[in-house]
Amino acid sequence: MSKYNITLPVSPNLRKNEPDITKVIRFNFSRRGALIYIAHLDMLRLFERALIRSGLKFVSSQGFNPRPLMVFALPVGIGVEVDNDLVEITFYGGPDTEQAADKLNASMPPDIRITNAHYEDRASGSIMAMVNSAEYTFMHKDLSRSVRTAMSGEVLNVTKGSKGKGGKVKDVDIKPLIHKLDFPDDNTIKAVFSAGSKNNLRPDLFLKALTTDSGFSLKNALDTVIIRNRIFLEGDHQVAEK
Repeated sequence: MSKYNITLPVSPNLRKNEPDITKVIRFNFSRRGALIYIAHLDMLRLFERALIRSGLKFVSSQGFNPRPLMVFALPVGIGVEVDNDLVEITFYGGPDTEQAADKLNASMPPDIRITNAHYEDRASGSIMAMVNSAEYTFMHKDLSRSVRTAMSGEVLNVTKGSKGKGGKVKDVDIKPLIHKLDFPDDNTIKAVFSAGSKNNLRPDLFLKALTTDSGFSLKNALDTVIIRNRIFLEGDHQVAEK
């Protein structure tokens, strides 16, 4: 026998004896603590490794570099805490949703928690395409005053684009993307923004817009606590009045 005649690991998309039936589970999860400072690609890797450690039979993509069939509803930015985000993962067979959540939690770092899980009909389409808005909480000293000042004008412009070679910079009015604002106290606002693939207002762009003429400094924007409370999908009830 040749010394090169060795057995290699079998790619997930070539494994045999897996159930023919696949089902999608939608998980609600929170992210807090130090893990708010990791990027979206790192979140993908974190969930992939947790799936592998959990022992759950997840479905992988086809091709040379198979990855778990996993879709996050809306990528979250660095430094943003989340209370109730959504991710859908496809599994072989029909694992019990509560057990699947428990196994994932046991394989996750403590700052990521699965809070709910239920089966989702594949016919409902991509969860990313269903996102239409997101609710955020912002906290900083005297933030409410700055927001009221910024919103008092006819437009709320923010500069988007790259100033580098060949880059294009333009001012965009983000006011139409702000659906709802509440002011619980002087230092806190709650906001519902457009979100998704068509019209998406990132929370950092909102804070950047405040630095134009409301007296809110760039340092204040960087120090603001941002929490994404929930994501609204098509058909979810939410008040869209300013």
